[in-house]
Amino acid sequence: MRELLEFILQNALPENTEFQIEEGMDDIGIVFTITVAAEARGQLIGKAGKNIKAIRDVLSILARKQGTKVFIKIAD
Repeated sequence: MRELLEFILQNALPENTEFQIEEGMDDIGIVFTITVAAEARGQLIGKAGKNIKAIRDVLSILARKQGTKVFIKIAD
């Protein structure tokens, strides 16, 4: 699942944008925390949150197939 998230971020963010993904487990499921530069954060979130919602939807489908839940947080 992490590989899919990395692939999506590499293609969704401007070229040469550095980001970090921290993966953790919670009582409920997997938690990914994305750290990205402030100038690219807006593009990651998208207008009215549409981009991040689409990324969450794609990962949620994969998580359901694996019998778990996934949460994505964007670090400040």
